[in-house]
Amino acid sequence: MDPIKELEANVIAAKENVDKQKTPKQKEDLAKAMPALKEAGQALDCLAVKDVQELKSLKAPPGGVGEVCEAVMHLFYTKVTDKSWNASRKMMAKPGDFLTRLKNIDVEKLPKKNVEAARKIKNDMGATFSYDAMRVKSAAAAGLCVWVINVITYYDVMMQAKPQALREAEEALNVAVARLAEAKRDPKHDKVLQVFKQWDANGDGIISADEMKTALLKIGMSEKNIATAIEEADMNLDHVINYEEFLVWVYTDPCETLKKVISDSKGKKSQAVLDALAQAGKKVSTITKKDINEVKKMAKPPGNSDKTQTLVVTVFDAVALLLGYSKRCRLGFDALAEDWTKIQDMLADKDFLAKVCSYDPSSVTGDILQKLITYTSEGHWAFACEVAGDVSLVAGHLVKWVVAIKAFAEEQ
Repeated sequence: MDPIKELEANVIAAKENVDKQKTPKQKEDLAKAMPALKEAGQALDCLAVKDVQELKSLKAPPGGVGEVCEAVMHLFYTKVTDKSWNASRKMMAKPGDFLTRLKNIDVEKLPKKNVEAARKIKNDMGATFSYDAMRVKSAAAAGLCVWVINVITYYDVMMQAKPQALREAEEALNVAVARLAEAKRDPKHDKVLQVFKQWDANGDGIISADEMKTALLKIGMSEKNIATAIEEADMNLDHVINYEEFLVWVYTDPCETLKKVISDSKGKKSQAVLDALAQAGKKVSTITKKDINEVKKMAKPPGNSDKTQTLVVTVFDAVALLLGYSKRCRLGFDALAEDWTKIQDMLADKDFLAKVCSYDPSSVTGDILQKLITYTSEGHWAFACEVAGDVSLVAGHLVKWVVAIKAFAEEQ
């Protein structure tokens, strides 16, 4: 077996094992824990570096603030030997790095004794260990107080919801994902890292479900398929996507969405329609950005006559209709230059190919379908299907894609 395929199979098996270890009650409890983790992150998001800078600059902290920072130290360090204020100031020496480390702490791997030490401080302080009590003394201390409370809450739920077998299964999954990511790593992945950082809107080193949803909505993915994409990317099922998971997800089949639609439609659509859709998916997945750029740079549409060029414009206009780039109809032979300028704008979108590959054929509305039927029913459309591939590889693949999606949407 191909080494990459074998590692991919290991990830799939490990993920299935993790899911197998979870009972319905555990899944329910795990879901309940997520708000606490989210609130912990939000508490840090509200903190500015200058707030931490002001806190660490204090020679002596206001009452209770020193204790809050000591609780943070127990969760920040593996072992705390110095509980003094100076030790807390040292922990916050580089405010930006300090906040980043807090955001990236793996709560489930915290030593129990450390969590209990932080809990004791919280319990001993009673009502004064709260946001309201701390915010009049220090904005940073108030945020850190909320962070500690929610980390402890999340830890408690995790300890109850996850038996040892599940923890071991998750660890095995993490190892499998890391090995696969390493095997797929090469210089071009620097670009993937750049995208990862763009999608990681708050810069905490992981992509949350909300951050990924926002990014995928921008490239035109439907909400239904966004949920599927997040599920596929979250390989260790911890509700966030780290870089290793993102790297593996990026290098999966770009038309995975289409494959899922085809799989879900078996028995509901004719095999001929599904086969045509699968073939069209394979065709568009071979289009490269270089191919797109070559077409985009052309002063006129591909073709050696006005008629052929207009047919190519027809193909791209149909694509624009499906992807939501344009609600207009073709303007005719005398408007060819204006049409081509609009199509060049569409091709200039860096996410154009991603939108094509992630397009969900089942999302075609009745209104769009009716426009597409009108659009493609004119006599020369059949000719466009024949000649498009002769004058442009991109247009040839896209016309097959349009035809396949139209057939899928039409069939009841």
